[in-house]
Amino acid sequence: MVFILGQISIKVIAYDNYGDSASAMIELYLDNVLYQTWVQQSSGTPNNLKAVDFIDSNTGWAVGSSGTILNTTDGGSNWSTMLGFSGADLNEVVAINSDTVFFFGTEVWMTTNGGSNYSTSYSTGSQDWNSAYFIDSNTGYVVGSGGAIIKTADGGDSWTVQTLDSATTNHDLNDIDLLGVYFVDSNTGWAVGKFGYIFNTTDGGSSWSIQISGTQSRIYDVHFVDSNIGWAVQHSWSSNNTILKTTDGGSTWSHHFTGTQKIQYGVHFIDSDSGWVVTNDGQILSTTDGGTNWSIDISLPLEPNLYDVHFVDSNTGWTVSDFGLIYKLTDTTDPP
Repeated sequence: MVFILGQISIKVIAYDNYGDSASAMIELYLDNVLYQTWVQQSSGTPNNLKAVDFIDSNTGWAVGSSGTILNTTDGGSNWSTMLGFSGADLNEVVAINSDTVFFFGTEVWMTTNGGSNYSTSYSTGSQDWNSAYFIDSNTGYVVGSGGAIIKTADGGDSWTVQTLDSATTNHDLNDIDLLGVYFVDSNTGWAVGKFGYIFNTTDGGSSWSIQISGTQSRIYDVHFVDSNIGWAVQHSWSSNNTILKTTDGGSTWSHHFTGTQKIQYGVHFIDSDSGWVVTNDGQILSTTDGGTNWSIDISLPLEPNLYDVHFVDSNTGWTVSDFGLIYKLTDTTDPP
């Protein structure tokens, strides 16, 4: 299934034709500027997919409910169902390379041989791990329910527990589920979650401080392109729904209208200008001016909840959703 988005420019030229029965004529010229092609890929599963990650334009992974693990080596033209974790809902996947991949649900699992087998990297027995980010093959951070944060500095061989300062919050830490995390280097990162909380660290997670987000809505995801410029997306049904942006590392966050009332689940930017946001009810939003203005690229049939989005370059990205649906974006200058 293919969905085409065509953006066109229109030139209007008026002529005065004295003595003619038509006093003016209008000619329209349509110039094809950009065609975005969202292609539905066959996942081979009906299970809800919650996260997707690619290491390049060919090799990627998607995970979801009931222990679903999918892998592709050809950009998603073919997805293979891998040996998963029976009954374990997976919320996040981080691919380090084609062999080493981490999976997150009630535990942290990993494979070092491309999914032939798995081992438990970290477990507490009752934790929901929602989001993870690795700076490199050794250093990674994971956030989850109850304000939980863990860090590895040795590629998952061991993990240390990091603690938020309860004195700085207006809620019990057990109620502050963390839903998104992003780091720009080994020291500087952000964690976001319920009640509009944004936490920031500049010392590798030894301490975390609160940044004022300007919202009390649940913040699902956060993405930065450098230590200053970043975005966060939130759960809001308001007609004045906004996406958060900072240009000073989170010292201040501004709000930019999206033109939609949808819940924003995922955000990904490939530079300071170009980014995408995915929402419930199958909407994909994009910006080319750093998030000042947003357009609705497409509303997908069946209105599935789109939970995650990942791009490897300005022309190639994927989003995953309910019902095992996967869509890939490619850009062409001419319509097919």
